[in-house]
Amino acid sequence: LQVVFQDPYSSLNPARTIGQTLAEPLRAHGGADGKGVTERIATMLERVGLPADTAQRFPGQFSGGQRQRIAIARALMLHPRLVICDEPVSALDLSIQAQVMNLLADLQQELSLSYLFIAHDLPVVRHLSHRIVVLYRGQVMESGPADEVYGDPVHPYTRMLLEAVPEPDPRLQRIRRSAREAKRVSGVPTDAGCAFAHRCPHAVDLCHRERPEPAPFPDGRKHGAEGGRSVACHRSTELHGLPRPRTADTKELESAPSGPERKEAPCADSE
Repeated sequence: LQVVFQDPYSSLNPARTIGQTLAEPLRAHGGADGKGVTERIATMLERVGLPADTAQRFPGQFSGGQRQRIAIARALMLHPRLVICDEPVSALDLSIQAQVMNLLADLQQELSLSYLFIAHDLPVVRHLSHRIVVLYRGQVMESGPADEVYGDPVHPYTRMLLEAVPEPDPRLQRIRRSAREAKRVSGVPTDAGCAFAHRCPHAVDLCHRERPEPAPFPDGRKHGAEGGRSVACHRSTELHGLPRPRTADTKELESAPSGPERKEAPCADSE
């Protein structure tokens, strides 16, 4: 298990050379010494797209993207099975983000790595992930195969996350912003119900009283036990235009409007 941290500037010791930084995990875990360490460092630097003489230099001599490549090299020195990537590209310029994401994807294929990729940007997550889990205030809102969660979101929070992604075309961005403004709702979160109920334009009394548990979503697709979708929303199938299962609360939900009833605060952030 290894980790790549969010900030490439503070995750590397400025008083150590890159070679010393990459050698530390090997020595801490009883790896090779001397020439063997030097060779492994040179090989790993080359693998992440940096020259071998990088090992003799200090972090202050590199850009943010280069530092993040060094951080990735450090994480891979012990050949981990799982790498936790905590917002690894959020501090980088967009063009550098794409390079680092492509590097992570290539390493994933080359080394058979598994990533736990944490980010607030769903397009970035989709580029690398096979499955996506959407969290809000520490609770799972929706999970499933990446293409399905991204291409056909079910939970209102997932939809709002996608609506918050900037649109390059100013005209389309204005249209999207106007639509988002029309659905704003405000309220105070409670511990009893759904964590997102106070910001959801579709919330009813049940949403504020009872916390929904993640449940399989009846989307008609055939998946294995670990391949299907789950959604934590009392109104998921209703809002998605699918038949709802008959429950004790069905009558209450049938009488509830599907559109927004209250004005609210923006939902463009992620928690």
